[in-house]
Amino acid sequence: MPTEFLKKLPGIDSNNISNITKKVKNMVELCKMSEDDLKKLIGMRNAKELKTFLDRKIDINVNGNED
Repeated sequence: MPTEFLKKLPGIDSNNISNITKKVKNMVELCKMSEDDLKKLIGMRNAKELKTFLDRKIDINVNGNED
């Protein structure tokens, strides 16, 4: 996985990025992980931040702008 992209995600930092890159195959797998599974990799607070971000719904209107 591209580590520069991962570093920009909430809850991912230089202290825990190696756990993610060693245990997660790709972004799809990361996005499908439960908060409990993420806790095992990056800790409670970081898992909550990341899961909240990944689960956030993005609405796009007809003009392609985010609401």
